[in-house]
Amino acid sequence: MECGKCSEIVSDGVLCNTCNKHLHFGCAGLAETTFRRMTNEKKASWRCPACRVAPQSPQISQDASLADLFAEVKISRASIEAKIDNVQLQVTDLNNKWSSLETRLASMEERISNTEDKIETLSTLPPQIKELQEHVTCLKKENNDRDQFGRLNNVEITGVPLRSGENLRTIFHNICTKVGFALDQSDIDCIHRIRVFSTEAKQQNLRPPSIIVRFTRRARRDELLAAARARRGITTADAGLDGPSINVYLNEHLTPANKLLLKRAREVKSELNYAYVWVKECKIFLRKNDTSRVIRIVSESDLLKLK
Repeated sequence: MECGKCSEIVSDGVLCNTCNKHLHFGCAGLAETTFRRMTNEKKASWRCPACRVAPQSPQISQDASLADLFAEVKISRASIEAKIDNVQLQVTDLNNKWSSLETRLASMEERISNTEDKIETLSTLPPQIKELQEHVTCLKKENNDRDQFGRLNNVEITGVPLRSGENLRTIFHNICTKVGFALDQSDIDCIHRIRVFSTEAKQQNLRPPSIIVRFTRRARRDELLAAARARRGITTADAGLDGPSINVYLNEHLTPANKLLLKRAREVKSELNYAYVWVKECKIFLRKNDTSRVIRIVSESDLLKLK
């Protein structure tokens, strides 16, 4: 007998009860040991692989097609429902984002409105700021004038080296003697060194702190300054101090603001070739030449007008 699959002689194999073909165990896809353990009933009803996959009857095939179609419909429906759920989630997410966007837009509109209100308010500030600046400038001038008025009886002596254990009254007395001023003890209210602040610390070796002498009467102070201007060339040797001879200067005691203004006036004098700059009763003056008018310098703006 020939094998129904490989067409070779079959001496021992299996028989299909549907197509009545003999097959080798290997061609039938069946282990010989498995076939031997099968009952006679199973051996008689055994079918080959080809018969097991043979087309079914039209009715069974139609039922199977309907079942497959129904299964596909169910799958399609489930897929559509899943897509609908996904679309609903996306719509919900879009609604949430739109709501958040509306909230942010409302907040931005509020901030823009507040900014516009502030800008409108700021637009009215420049005149007020200018008025405040003028007021501050006026207050500074008034404060400087009061401070300067309190110094009208003072003489500032610069150039005297600072020494431990120094006697300022003796030094001042020697200076007065040198310029020919007859000093009376009742003329002096107080005498002291200017306090050295931290900003001046680096300049101590080059510029010792000034000596301030406060007179009891302004007239006596003016007499001393007149005598010092006439004498000129006062040195530390004239003050009775040992060591190298250093120039010593006696001047009216100006406020820091007025000292700075005097410095600027001297710079303008040099720039514009003015002949004179001087201080009298703590007031600063400029003069172009001997025949020109005297100009009093009260503020920086007075100097700017000259340029």
